[in-house]
Amino acid sequence: MNSLSETLKAVDSIDATIAGYRAAFRQSPPQRSVQSAPGGKAA
Repeated sequence: MNSLSETLKAVDSIDATIAGYRAAFRQSPPQRSVQSAPGGKAA
């Protein structure tokens, strides 16, 4: 049964990590995409 307890702790840790990434993503400014110059070449 100890293995189940350890697995659940790992899942909780992963959930906390993902929640942290989601919060950081929401707070970060949007990234600008690369605009193409006339002729189809990247500026």
